[in-house]
Amino acid sequence: YLEGKGHTVKIIDYRPWYLNMRYNFWFIAPISRMYSVASRFWIIRFIYCLLKRRDALKNYGRKRAFDNFTQQYLRLTDRSYNTLDSLKNMPPLADLYIAGSDQIWNSNYNNGRDPAFYLDFGSINIKRASYAASFAINAIQEDRKPFVKNQLKKFDYISVREKSFEFFLRGIINKDVCTVLDPVFLVKKDIWAQLIGGTDAKVKKTYIFVYLLEDSELITDAINQISVSENLGVITLRTVKHYKNEIKRIPGADPAEFLRMLVNAEVVVTNSFHALAFSYIFEKKIALFRHTKFNERINDLIN
Repeated sequence: YLEGKGHTVKIIDYRPWYLNMRYNFWFIAPISRMYSVASRFWIIRFIYCLLKRRDALKNYGRKRAFDNFTQQYLRLTDRSYNTLDSLKNMPPLADLYIAGSDQIWNSNYNNGRDPAFYLDFGSINIKRASYAASFAINAIQEDRKPFVKNQLKKFDYISVREKSFEFFLRGIINKDVCTVLDPVFLVKKDIWAQLIGGTDAKVKKTYIFVYLLEDSELITDAINQISVSENLGVITLRTVKHYKNEIKRIPGADPAEFLRMLVNAEVVVTNSFHALAFSYIFEKKIALFRHTKFNERINDLIN
């Protein structure tokens, strides 16, 4: 979208320890970033880290597919950064920094507590903006509010994705805040279609596409009922469930394959915000389920 407006754009290649460690089998997080455990229990911490990383290691194929996608499509800065200090010591040169968007400020996760994601680097003369910055949660913890307020002082323009957080931020900072759509809606669907080699109207849509961030027996039963009643097969990603009429599962799909499966489906079953967003863009039939958390952005999109 920004390039279409005539701008030169780079994505800051920022990969802090908490985003990278899940795929480094031998990485042990510093003690200050773990639970308060005496150093003599290092081996217990080591086993704990391996167990926590087990599920991520099962998905290493998908991680590799995402890395290939990143290398092919994303225009990254020439330099990679892995700490806030490295960003401060040699910040990317630009006229404008933009922060956004997906759960970037969710304080339940490390990134929501990381000043780097609040653009806390570079010259004070560089303008700063957020686009559709998402908190994703219902409320920010009380002890995090001073941090958020202080970090947003340096922003020239602020937009968020959830209406509730527009009201929240207006209450703690003396700046204009607006709610905008997720950036996937900024470009026409033809752009997304090009990513998957175009959409073929002749494709016979005979399957349900299942993309879930969390599973439940209720959802499984619903998928089976839809599959049987509509005589549709099931194609699924990221799930351990098995369904009636299941014809394919693609645990190692990259973003383009995800979108291809969604576009050519008869029905999309999901509790994912972005699966819902792309279902709107491509006018798919949707069976939407509630997530146990992170529903604010979905509610706003539906509204």
